[in-house]
Parts: sequence; C-alpha cells; structure tokens
Amino acid sequence: MRCKCDDTREDELGNLAENLNYLSASLSATINELTSVNEQLRTDIEKEQELERQRIDFFAAASHEMKTPLTILKGHLNGMINNIKGYENHIDYMKRSLNVVDKMETLVKELLYISRSENNRGFGVPETVNLAEIFRVQIADVADLFLGKN
Repeated sequence: MRCKCDDTREDELGNLAENLNYLSASLSATINELTSVNEQLRTDIEKEQELERQRIDFFAAASHEMKTPLTILKGHLNGMINNIKGYENHIDYMKRSLNVVDKMETLVKELLYISRSENNRGFGVPETVNLAEIFRVQIADVADLFLGKN
C-alpha cells in the first residue's frame, strides 16, 4: 500500500510532507533494489550448493569405484603372502599388481588435479571425464583373473 502526503501546502507542514514523500519514494526504490539483489544472492547460493553437492557426489563415486582395483590388489597380495594355490607364479601377479597401482596413481593424481582446480576457480579448462570408462579400462587389465576364478 503506497500512501502519499498532501504536499500542496506552502508552510512547514507542506515542506515536511514533500520531504516525507521523497523519503518514502527513496525507501521504496531501495527496498525494490535490495529485493532484487537478495533474489540474485539466493540464486547464487543455490548454484553454489548444487556445485558442492555435485562435487561431493563425484568424489563419493570416485572413491567407491576405486575400491574394486584396491580389492583386487589386496587379494593378489594376500594370495601371494599366504601361498594360495594359483599364485605360485607370483612374479606375474606382482607385475599385474604394479600396473594396476601405476594406473591408480594416475587416477589419484587426476583427482587431486580436479580438487586443486576446484579450489582455484578459473584454473585450467573444464573437461568432461567419463570416470566409469576409466575404471572399466583399469578392471579390464585384470579381467583374466576374474575369468580364471569364475
């Protein structure tokens, strides 16, 4: 509801009414501007929250996907340490394990790069990465072990 004082008078009350009308218009404009800025701030906060959620989801998925190669490595090492049948030729398993470790090291470096680039916005050029495909390639390197063990 907008009200306006009668400022047709020529005395102090007319002067006061004119000043009140000016103050009211100024306050109204300021409130409208603050409402607009507040809405933009709300939008920016929602975008930041969505980016944070996506970042958390990404690192949760990456961590989950890295468990498989680590589990394979752990199985190789336990098999070799405990002289389990099938691991007699442990040199081959150690070479495979080293390859998996090398590839995982590369993945970890890439994840650290992503983390650093997020902390330094504008650092580097954003690039879409198919993490599932990267992990499929990693697992394919040890697929023959899966087939051998059913």
